[in-house]
Amino acid sequence: MSPGQIASVLSMGVFVGLLGTGAVAFLGRNVNRPFALIIGMSGSALSCLLLGYATNLALFAAGVVSYWIFTMFLYSYLQGTAAILDATGRVGTLGGGLERLGYAVGAAVAGVLAEHTTYSATGALGFVACVLGLAGFPTLFRALRRHGGESLSFTGDY
Repeated sequence: MSPGQIASVLSMGVFVGLLGTGAVAFLGRNVNRPFALIIGMSGSALSCLLLGYATNLALFAAGVVSYWIFTMFLYSYLQGTAAILDATGRVGTLGGGLERLGYAVGAAVAGVLAEHTTYSATGALGFVACVLGLAGFPTLFRALRRHGGESLSFTGDY
């Protein structure tokens, strides 16, 4: 893949992320929040693997597209979750700022990792980071239940 192709696909991916936020707007209250969070984080994890192990432009583009869709889907539900758990808005603001910081630090870490190991290691690292995030979800779900009585089911109000 040429640098121009990579740059074009990466740039296009940001706009494709609107599909993820659009899906949240469309699904609204029809999808249970814990289930949606699991789908968003799992999809993000798998897209990291797809990106890291892409062997051609089509796979790379599929990884970028799926990453942005799942990540923006997840981000929307995480911001809504923060609003449920903290009506002051401080948690959502902190979470948004930390998410931006994660992008900045993550790019630097991935660059160093790719330079000293392989590009594929960046996909594995992204996957592991998402799995570690999933490990914290049971605590998040307990907090949601305390604030609104929501349990993990495939449909229902949040």
